[in-house]
Amino acid sequence: MLRHHDAAIVIGDPALQADLSGLHVLDLAEGWRRLTGLPFVFAVWAVRPEVAPEPFLWSRDYGKRHAEEVVDFAQRRTGLPASVLRSTSTATSTTTSTRTTRRVSRSSTAARMRGG
Repeated sequence: MLRHHDAAIVIGDPALQADLSGLHVLDLAEGWRRLTGLPFVFAVWAVRPEVAPEPFLWSRDYGKRHAEEVVDFAQRRTGLPASVLRSTSTATSTTTSTRTTRRVSRSSTAARMRGG
């Protein structure tokens, strides 16, 4: 990508697999944590109020209960070291509470009202 562009945002597996040697790199999560001391939100699962959240919560909980199995699968698929996959999985693992769900719901409502 950088053969054709001056800069790029690389996300997910490609970011973990990219050869970044010789490049100026800003890890967005690391920069955010240094700046604010807060965790970086890589993604959210948002569910409309009329949709039951249980399948999403089940999926999250399954992933937590089977973390090593998920890491093994990802290692076979990507070729990345298990230690890297474990650290990214642990860093982004969160719990969902009713308060968080409500906050996400309010945020998405506000975004819709702004046209986002």
